[in-house]
Amino acid sequence: MVVDVKNGTFGAAATETTDWAAAADASAVAAIDAFASGTKASSGFSAAGLGAISKTGRTQLRLRFSQNQAATAYIFLGQGAGATLTLTYK
Repeated sequence: MVVDVKNGTFGAAATETTDWAAAADASAVAAIDAFASGTKASSGFSAAGLGAISKTGRTQLRLRFSQNQAATAYIFLGQGAGATLTLTYK
């Protein structure tokens, strides 16, 4: 999986079905290696990804598969339970 960044939002501030096709300001700025269970951290953001982050307003991130999948592939992120976003400023 890879992470795309939008300075602002891909559409509305909420997640929408049209977000997947909306243009990102920076694409594939970080990667999350395949895993079957447990937790996984992304790689660090590229320079383009860091540059696309708003310092004064909203920034929206999109997770997507880097290649079209030949078989069914899912990732489930449970609301409030399983997903944690941790930001580290340097």
